[in-house]
Amino acid sequence: MSSHCEKSLPDKLCLIPFMGFNIHPAGEWQLCCSARKKHLLNLEDQLSSIWEGNIINSVRETMLANKVHPDCVGCFQLEKAGAASRRIRFNKKRLKIYGKDKCYKSVYEKKKRLLELDISFSNLCNLDCVTCNSEYSSSWIKQDYKAVSEGMNFRNIRKDRSWKINKGFIDSLIENSIKDIKMIFIKGGEPLIEPNCLYFLKKLSEFQRDDLTVYVQTNGTAMDSKVISAIGDLNIEISFSADGLKSHYDWIRGFDFYKMLENFEQLNAIKNLKHSYFNYTVSAFNFHRVSDFIKFFMDKKKRFHKLRRLSFGIAHESHLNFRVFSQDTRKKYIRQIEETVKELNVKEDFLDGYTALLQELSLDKLSESSVQKFQKWLSFCNSMRKKNLQDIDLCFGQILKESL
Repeated sequence: MSSHCEKSLPDKLCLIPFMGFNIHPAGEWQLCCSARKKHLLNLEDQLSSIWEGNIINSVRETMLANKVHPDCVGCFQLEKAGAASRRIRFNKKRLKIYGKDKCYKSVYEKKKRLLELDISFSNLCNLDCVTCNSEYSSSWIKQDYKAVSEGMNFRNIRKDRSWKINKGFIDSLIENSIKDIKMIFIKGGEPLIEPNCLYFLKKLSEFQRDDLTVYVQTNGTAMDSKVISAIGDLNIEISFSADGLKSHYDWIRGFDFYKMLENFEQLNAIKNLKHSYFNYTVSAFNFHRVSDFIKFFMDKKKRFHKLRRLSFGIAHESHLNFRVFSQDTRKKYIRQIEETVKELNVKEDFLDGYTALLQELSLDKLSESSVQKFQKWLSFCNSMRKKNLQDIDLCFGQILKESL
C-alpha cells in the first residue's frame, strides 16, 4: 500500500476544503473568500456539522475526481487568464508550512481534521474605506443605500445588520473544535473593537496552546489596554491594513496615517507578538503607488523590527479594479515596481502576493461598463471625503486624463 508521501494531488484540487473554511461577517460560511456561494451559519450548531457535512464533502469529492466545483470557478478563470489564483497561492503556502506528507494526509485521511479557521465575528467597523462595503463594515450601511439611490446598484448591500457571533458559539467552539486547529485567522469588520472577538481572544489565551497561532487583520485604529489585555499570552501575529501613505491613505481609509503608524509601533512593543505585517489592497485608486509603499516600509524595517512582510491583495470588483486603466499605463507601473524591488534588493518572502499582482496588472483592460462604474464610484467617494483624490494625488489625476 502506498504512503501519503507517494500519493499525488489531483491537478484541480485546492487544499482549503481539506483544512478549513471561512465564517463570514454576514452570518454565513463559505469555503473561502473567493468561493461563489455562501451558506447560512446556525449559531446553535457545532462547527463539526459544517466540517463533516454534505456541502463541504461534495466539494472534496469533486476535487478528488479532478473536476472543478462550481463554487471554485473564479480561481480557474483567473488561472486561465494567466494570473495566480487564491487556490494556487494557498496550495503553495500550505505545502511549505505543513510539508507534503501532512498536506496529503489532510486530503486522503478518512476523518478530516479541522486545521484552520478563518472567522469574522460581525461587520462592526469604525471606518468606511473606499474599497469596502456594508457587508464588511457597519460604517458603510447608510452610504451604501445612498449610493444605490444614486444608481450605483453594483455594490454589495448588507440586508441583515444585526448578526454577530455570540458568546455561546465562542464557548462551544473552544470546548469542541479547537483541539486540532493550528491557525486561526480573525478578520472583520474591525475585530479589535468587537467585544465578542476580544472575549474570544481572552478565552484562547486561557486555553494555552503553544502550537496554535492566531492571526488578526486590523485597520490599526484600536490599540488600547483592552486589546493588549485580550491578547494576553497568545502566540499572535497581526496585520495592519494600509492601502496608501500619508494623505493618500487618509483618503482611501478615512483615518489618520500617522496615528495608525503610532498604533503599529505600540503593537510591535508587545512581547509575545511573533510577527507583524502590512496589507495593501491594490485597486484603481492606488496601483500606481505600490512602489512608494515598498520603499517606505523597506526604509522602516529596522524601526519596525517585527515587520515580517508586506502583503498585496487585489480588489477584484469591476468598479475598483485597476484594469479599468489601459494596459500601457499599467505596464509602466509594473516596470516601476520591478525596478524598486531590484534596486532595494527586496527578498521574495518579504512581498506576499507580489507575483500574482504583477500577473494581474498585465491582463487585458476591463469593459467600458466597468470603466463607467469606476468613474461613478470615484465621484461618489470624492463627494463623501469632501476631497478629490486627483487633487491629493496629482499622479492619479494624470492617469485619469491619459488612460480612461
